[in-house]
Amino acid sequence: MAEHTRIGIYEAGRRSIGLAYLLWFFLGTFGAHRFYLKRTGSGWVQFGVHVGGWLLIALALWRVGQGSYVETAQSGAYMMRMSWSAALGGGILAWMGWALLAIVWPWWLIDAFLIPGIARRFNRRLREAIGR
Repeated sequence: MAEHTRIGIYEAGRRSIGLAYLLWFFLGTFGAHRFYLKRTGSGWVQFGVHVGGWLLIALALWRVGQGSYVETAQSGAYMMRMSWSAALGGGILAWMGWALLAIVWPWWLIDAFLIPGIARRFNRRLREAIGR
């Protein structure tokens, strides 16, 4: 393979640390930076934990809203306060949701330190694969 072809393949396939950080900052808890860096397995886990946490909290809010609607039909504001208080501090679904978010948020912060090494390893393996 010609050298200019190998360089072109490398430049097209290499991963930018800057773009990885951009994805990390804006979409990191969804695992976007991990998908970009070809760490799709852990990207799906990060995505699932993040979305699952918020879904459990939303479900807790919905269930509390359904249960207290009749009792507080005359005061919509009171019902909303009850719903948020249940999602923040009460109910097993809400606690499970917050527990999942308590996993993904520190993971997101730790990834800030891991991104350069992951990108360098990916780029090194790409160079070795194309023989550059």
